[in-house]
Formats: sequence, structure tokens, C-alpha cells
Amino acid sequence: MSSTNINPLPLIVEAFITTQESLKAVKQIVKNPSQFPRSVLEKMPNLIASPVPKERINNSMKEIEDLFVLNLWATFERWLRDYLQDKGNTLKTTMPSGLGSQLYDHFTKEVEYWKPDDMLDIVKDGIFANSPTNQQLVGHAKQILEYRNWIAHGRNSRRAPTINNIVPSAAYQTLNTIITLLQ
Repeated sequence: MSSTNINPLPLIVEAFITTQESLKAVKQIVKNPSQFPRSVLEKMPNLIASPVPKERINNSMKEIEDLFVLNLWATFERWLRDYLQDKGNTLKTTMPSGLGSQLYDHFTKEVEYWKPDDMLDIVKDGIFANSPTNQQLVGHAKQILEYRNWIAHGRNSRRAPTINNIVPSAAYQTLNTIITLLQ
């Protein structure tokens, strides 16, 4: 079974929701430490000792959101490369067969170096060409990519993305819809 038959994004969103809920629980512990056993409080000495624990939790949540967007994109990009490589299997049928095998081998290696924007354009123009709604999804995916790049490369204020905050749920919805449409 091909790896493109399995959508990897739900596992990431499940981890995000678990992390989000965990931080909400920690907020409650910090808000009312006297209501929790000492053994619980001892497991988070740096947070409890912080002069502004709620602020640290909120800052952590924003950082975690950005990292989950980055993870969603990276996982989607891997899935998309695998998807395109699977579609390239038809090259193997090129005659003569030795040529087909060589074309396929070269193609699968090259896909690893394709720019994500180019892969999205292939999907937009080659698969979603007759659907303006689906083409819009690709536009949203490009915004997620731009945001992902900004996060991954240190949040350079001189090269801020056109959308300065993409939340994991929006990134998930867009990327998951594209995967679902392609499957």
C-alpha cells in the first residue's frame, strides 16, 4: 500500500489538541496551586517559581502553535512529494522498458529537489485546473508555506509573511482538504 493512501495530518492535529489541553490544565494548576497536591507542583518548579507563569504559558502556546504549523507543512510536503512520485509510476510503462525505468528513477530523484511552490502549481494547474475553489485552496497552502518559511528561518522581521499568524486549525483544514481531494 502506498504511503499516499494514508493521510498523516490527523495524528499531528491530535497531538496539537492534546498539547493545547495539557497547557490549559497547567494554567489551572498555576492559577490555583493550593488546590493541587505538592507532588504535582514539584513537577514544574521553574514554572511555579516564575514571576509571570501565565504569561510564560501563553508565550509557550504561541510558540507551540507555530511549531505545529511548521510540522503540518513538513508532513504535507512529504506526502505531496510521495504522491507525485507515485503518479510518476506511469513513466515505467514508457517503451522501451529500459528507458521507462531510467525516466522513473530520474523523476523520483528530481522530485526530492522540487520547490514546494512548484509542486503546488502542478496541483493547481494540472489537477485543480477546472475548480476555482480548489485553486483557492492551493493559494491558502502557499500562504501556509510562506508562514512556515518565516517561522523556520527565525522570524526575520524584514521578511515578514503576508499573513502574520496562521493557526494550526486553519493550516490543518487547508492541507487536509488538499490531501483528501487528491486521494
